[in-house]
Amino acid sequence: MTDHAHRRHRGRRRFGILGLLCAFALGAFALPRAFAAYTGGHGCHRGGDFTAEEVRDHMGHGADWILDEVDATDAQRDQIDAVLDEAAPEMVELHAEGRGLKDELRGLLAAPTLDREAIEQVRLDGVDLADRASTRALGWMVRVAEVLTPEQRADLAELHEEWSGEAHGKRRPHR
Repeated sequence: MTDHAHRRHRGRRRFGILGLLCAFALGAFALPRAFAAYTGGHGCHRGGDFTAEEVRDHMGHGADWILDEVDATDAQRDQIDAVLDEAAPEMVELHAEGRGLKDELRGLLAAPTLDREAIEQVRLDGVDLADRASTRALGWMVRVAEVLTPEQRADLAELHEEWSGEAHGKRRPHR
């Protein structure tokens, strides 16, 4: 393998780890909501917003499955559980803030007279929220990654490649 190809492979591996950890940390929260919107239902949270306990439970199931795949130790699991315990209530707060912005924007757009300044402020608040949420999410992902060994992170990157259908440059066909 050439030096350039090796660097490219290493970069893909790092990106894969980041993507997998992101999916791990946030997927359990976002996917049921996305599915609910697609199906017209309420997802697995029975019609209301997720509670911190529900978010933590979803993340815990995903974490257990992934940590089984990389043979994580009990000590590693305990450290990662602490990160998830911290993340869940913050994720719920960030989501509630986003819902508030969405509701505010809906009201502004439905008003008899459009207030462009207020609409712009909601947009700016949304950008700020996205920045804060991504900063927190990346912080949690890095803390989880720090608990794992380099070998475990490499295993996760390989799993991510397999799951995404991009192993050896091959993409899964769309269905």
